[in-house]
Amino acid sequence: MGDIKNFIYFQKVYEMHSMHRAAEHLFISAQGLGKIIKNLEHEYNTTFFVRSQNGVVPTDSAKLFYDWSKELVLQDAHIKTEINNLNNGINRLRIGCASGILKAIQLKTILDFANSNKTLHVEWSEYSNEEVINKLLNYDIEYGIVVGLHDYPNLEQVKLCQCNLVLYVYEGHPYYEKEKIPLDMLRDENIIIMNESFHIYNDFIKACKIKGFTPNIKAKTMDGGTLMHLCRQKIGIAISPKFEDEAPAGLKAIAFEEPYHWDIYGTFRKNSKDDSIKKLQVALLPQI
Repeated sequence: MGDIKNFIYFQKVYEMHSMHRAAEHLFISAQGLGKIIKNLEHEYNTTFFVRSQNGVVPTDSAKLFYDWSKELVLQDAHIKTEINNLNNGINRLRIGCASGILKAIQLKTILDFANSNKTLHVEWSEYSNEEVINKLLNYDIEYGIVVGLHDYPNLEQVKLCQCNLVLYVYEGHPYYEKEKIPLDMLRDENIIIMNESFHIYNDFIKACKIKGFTPNIKAKTMDGGTLMHLCRQKIGIAISPKFEDEAPAGLKAIAFEEPYHWDIYGTFRKNSKDDSIKKLQVALLPQI
């Protein structure tokens, strides 16, 4: 296998479609960069770039090599980090949670796990659903808790729980006495919902479009308490996962007639040999 640094040089040429601009970005001469690319082409017995008036055009071989080299560079960085952690006695587990998920799984479960594994440094942060997946793929976290299945061959997912999505309405609203409601009855309603950082936003927009309409989003927020407050103020009716059996005071949770729920998955890399991931998975499953 070639030098990892040369893979990074190759990637920059591929991304910029120019040997000269890539060389400037990498602070090396265009001649030196050209030689590195030629050596890679010789090593892999192929042509990666065809010269054009505007720079270089990647070949099909370059596209294949680019995808593989990105993974190899990430793996190399991960190996170096793990060796450094091992040499310095650092044992850590970084957890990424999709925004809003912690209410479904209970943060206390993660904190109890950390307290019962004193030699393990546990870190957790919230990100958008897609950010959690990207951080797993880029070796920035070891374990993710996300909504829905994601089709990546190097990721493994285990279903943790299911969380129903419901409509919260305020007292006095025409729907307040209903027990169930079809999604298309929201066509002319003012909707309050969590913003684009949350999986529910894009999920709801997509579900409405399948029904043939675009919802009237009156307000977007990043806080569940604010969501319910705005609903009580009659700014609109709110879409939210149902985390509690009892609805907040002055509001009623109404189920949808259609199957509308979140499937929540623990997600990790298939090639992981980290025992702490298996221990966390065992801790999460029986308590959800």
